[in-house]
Amino acid sequence: MALMRATTALENTAPALKGEFETLRERLAGQLSPKEDADFLLVLSVRGLELRELGGTTKPLRIDFEPMLGRRQTQKIEPVARAVGLKGELRPRVLDLTAGLGQDAFILASYGCKVHMLERSPIIAVLLEDGLKRAQMEPKLVDIVGRMSLQVVDAKAFLTASTFSGEGYDALYIDPMYPETGKSAAKRKEMRFFRALVGSDDDADELLGYALNTSVRRVVVKRPLKAPPLGAKPSASLKGRTTRFDLYIRGA
Repeated sequence: MALMRATTALENTAPALKGEFETLRERLAGQLSPKEDADFLLVLSVRGLELRELGGTTKPLRIDFEPMLGRRQTQKIEPVARAVGLKGELRPRVLDLTAGLGQDAFILASYGCKVHMLERSPIIAVLLEDGLKRAQMEPKLVDIVGRMSLQVVDAKAFLTASTFSGEGYDALYIDPMYPETGKSAAKRKEMRFFRALVGSDDDADELLGYALNTSVRRVVVKRPLKAPPLGAKPSASLKGRTTRFDLYIRGA
């Protein structure tokens, strides 16, 4: 699957960040296009890194974890935390195979879980890295994001590498792109950016197969409430108002 369905350019609006800009440009070599040919513009400023749609009206995408603190404080235990096995004093070690904007990883880390995130899109990864870096400068966020780590790699390659050992994780987490339904939920700006940049995760079922072939006892797949399972019938499911977490538990 092609990771770059849309083209992206890079721009620096803060002269003081020239060194950071050059490092970013080197990292994204081969991923960038001239501005006049691009669909999106990745902008580095004193506010951080954001992705803008050229010629569009959508608000820029910038990863900010602080607003999620309110969400975390309004519920006792979020479904995603129960899905990965959070219970009592147990804080599962989670490998997030589809990091995206890092929202679910942040929720899990806020409960004390250690989360290692994998993201195969270099553009999404640098946005996430920037969000983590800014969060590390916020006293109320620093401990949470300190439990989050990020690696830019295709999850299937990571799981099948000879160096991979499932012993370091209690759960594998998969949050594939939701199928397009034409409803408003699928038209959020994050979804629009993701579909343009990384496609529709057509290989998500294949990723699940790789995950189930590891030694990790629990695999969790996030799905729309009424969508069919991604692969085989799950061991159990946790259902919310619009979302379902399918659990594949070895030995269940």
